[in-house]
Amino acid sequence: MWPSPLSALVRDGDRDAASAAARTLGAAVHERGVPLPDLLARGQQVHDHLLAEVAAGLRGRDRALVLAVVAVSRLIRELERQMLMAYQERALATLSHQAHTDPLTGLANRRAFDERVTDEVARAQRGGHPLALVLLDVDRLKPVNDTHGHAAGDALLRLVATLLRDQARGIDVAARIGGDEFALLLPETDRAGAMTLIQRLAAAASGQRINGYPVRCSAGIAVYSADGRTVDALLRHADVALYRAKRASGG
Repeated sequence: MWPSPLSALVRDGDRDAASAAARTLGAAVHERGVPLPDLLARGQQVHDHLLAEVAAGLRGRDRALVLAVVAVSRLIRELERQMLMAYQERALATLSHQAHTDPLTGLANRRAFDERVTDEVARAQRGGHPLALVLLDVDRLKPVNDTHGHAAGDALLRLVATLLRDQARGIDVAARIGGDEFALLLPETDRAGAMTLIQRLAAAASGQRINGYPVRCSAGIAVYSADGRTVDALLRHADVALYRAKRASGG
């Protein structure tokens, strides 16, 4: 049974605080994995419980009592509605997060990256800001998978994701866009800035190993607008640069 603080707020007539408490409760039950049918059933329990508490606190059997109980009932129903709204909002936010997140690494997925790169190129076009796109490929993932199994390969991918997340700024986007392919979108960053980030990544990965294999990535950079003025042009340029880096490293 849910309760007393919320019922006290209802009895005291503090509608704003009761409303805030209801929305907090709705978000909390979603976080705890309460299914929606259970929430609706519990909502009826809350209504009956709170109404009983309020009625028990009233005295007399006149018309004023009836009106008071009806008013309280309406308030409780409104709180239930707000609780359900908060639950639904949290559920939609969770679904959106899942739809835009790579489940293995926790980075943005290809869908999220495609949406963001389109927005950032448009912003660079409007404002004339620099924008760097870095494509990265994990070296020697296949030998790790073949020799030590996919669990080891997954550990390698998660480690690379951690390195990217640690080095990226708040405005940057780090994404896993394929099996062993990652991308960094660096707003307001020129080629020198992108190179500096790649060097920091290499330094952070230095000495890291998965089942004896060193953690290394090949990278290709494209910069707006020197290497292209559209998403497709930047991706093509970065992909060609990545291919060349991959061949040079033997990865």
